[in-house]
Amino acid sequence: MSLLKIPDVVMNCIMRKLDFESIQNLRKVCRTFRNFLDENKIDNNLVGIIVGFYQTKIKLILRTEVKYLNFWYQKEENGCLVVKEKRMDPPDKVHLEEETDFVDIFLREFKTLMDHQKSVLEEIYVGFHEQFGVSELTTDAQRMSNGIESILKSRKHFLRVERMYLLMISQENVLKILPYLDPEYLERIDLNHSQEYPKRLFAIDKLVVLEQWKRAMGLGIWRCLISESIQNLTHFIKAEFVQNECSMEMLWNLKEVISEVPAALNKYFSESIQIKLVQHV
Repeated sequence: MSLLKIPDVVMNCIMRKLDFESIQNLRKVCRTFRNFLDENKIDNNLVGIIVGFYQTKIKLILRTEVKYLNFWYQKEENGCLVVKEKRMDPPDKVHLEEETDFVDIFLREFKTLMDHQKSVLEEIYVGFHEQFGVSELTTDAQRMSNGIESILKSRKHFLRVERMYLLMISQENVLKILPYLDPEYLERIDLNHSQEYPKRLFAIDKLVVLEQWKRAMGLGIWRCLISESIQNLTHFIKAEFVQNECSMEMLWNLKEVISEVPAALNKYFSESIQIKLVQHV
């Protein structure tokens, strides 16, 4: 029997056994296969997704159960150079998408990934690199950020992720992703500022009201200072951050909270010195 004549129920069972690369190869066989995959939203079975934006290129790393798949979308004068790295079996696979924009090509691929991602991701990382001395993302970086938000927002269901890690420069960057993750599955939030020095004040007032924030168990905020009330942070089982100001009232409130929590909590504060509080209950 031809594969094209196999009943849909049987075909779905077969597809669920395939890994990401096999599914992508099937997309190239013929339009009938491609339409079947799109109509039935066959799961990618990915474990992690890593996106890194640089000034003239975007790196996409897809993690499966057995390997990492690396892709580059490189800006060129006459289009976008798409590179699939083949470290174990060189040379790399390279082709030029003429008269196209590298951000648009990446977003097209990212949408396909999101349309077919059903299983729980262990991690999603989005990093905005090479954002030097700026308070807002560069134009291309902002286009990518807006595009990712639009794609996540268009999904019928929240994206199920256990850990979110962002390399960003503002709260607005986080709001492009965090609200669209499933709070039932999100365990940890890690936020790292793109610029290490000088330490900048990072607002989180719009984040602390999100259900994803309230239900996560772990938090890490790096390379920046926060000034939010400690009450919006005490629900985390483990949290690491630097507080811009530290008063005796804040320390007292923290002591009261820690005394009621059956776990070790680490909180970092900084005014002129850093104080580390650790309590084991």
